Amino acid sequence: MRKLGIKMLRGMSFLVPKDETPDTPELEAIIFAKLNTLVRICADHGVRYGHENCMNYGGLSYRHTLKLLERVKSPALTLVFDTGNPVFTPDRDDPVARPSQSSWEFYRNVREFIGYVHIKDGIMQVGPDGSRNMTFTFPGEGAGEVAKIVGDLLARGYDGGFSIEPHMTPLFQPGDNRDDPRIQALRRRETYVEYGRRFERLLAAEKVKLHAAGTSGAVTGA
Repeated sequence: MRKLGIKMLRGMSFLVPKDETPDTPELEAIIFAKLNTLVRICADHGVRYGHENCMNYGGLSYRHTLKLLERVKSPALTLVFDTGNPVFTPDRDDPVARPSQSSWEFYRNVREFIGYVHIKDGIMQVGPDGSRNMTFTFPGEGAGEVAKIVGDLLARGYDGGFSIEPHMTPLFQPGDNRDDPRIQALRRRETYVEYGRRFERLLAAEKVKLHAAGTSGAVTGA
């Protein structure tokens, strides 16, 4: 890692098991022990371990992430916050009443520990039978509250990076042969570029708002 000049390594807190309770004391002990080992390896090499709120223990809720931070204490541990992941993740504490987490609520409770941000957005539809269908959207068009989160980050003086994770279906054009690999590759590239441009515009708009309000770099309310 040192040879490559890596400053941060993105990591997880292990896939949530399907056939057992994902946060029993016994399982938590294993997760925290393994994470402590991974974070220690990173620390020994001058690298930060960036934990992402994905389909893992820490992504079960912001409370699980906070517990993880409490049990894996190290200056080498930071958070990679994904704005879209809470949208398609049920809240572990009440998955029936809350089939989707609130991206803003998750962010607001862990923001002081964030070292990097992934931009993703989408809409989760839950059917009467409990079926789940996630549609990924351009940033700012879904339930990920991307603009609100980005604006708050900027107001708080965030100086980390942003990466885009579209996860979107390619935007095909009328007359496209959707089975043609070349057309598929072209449309995927175009969709990715358009996603990046739209996020650039969203980011610029939030900077303009902060400048107009005179709050750039200042901590705002909840």
